[in-house]
Amino acid sequence: MEIIDELTEAVEFLKEKGVGRIDCSIILGTGLGALASRIEPILALNYSQIPHLPIATVEFHFGKLIYGELEGKRVLAWQGPHQPSARGAIAWSEYRIVGGSFS
Repeated sequence: MEIIDELTEAVEFLKEKGVGRIDCSIILGTGLGALASRIEPILALNYSQIPHLPIATVEFHFGKLIYGELEGKRVLAWQGPHQPSARGAIAWSEYRIVGGSFS
């Protein structure tokens, strides 16, 4: 399967689950983990539930995608790192395809 096909499948999965408008995407790495508790979740998925998304492989890292509201903005928060690989870029691509804006 080509990476674009995997990406399309993952994005369609997220849309079917309810991911819509995204104002901001946040990677909740070291020092930002507590921010997750301030997000009012609409949807939370383990990375392992999302097709073709590399899962967190570091012990004690959550590996969870949170879609919700933070300070009146729709956010897509990536809690925990992806397995290092070329496919780690899928997270950003998914974000853009489902309507996220970097501005």
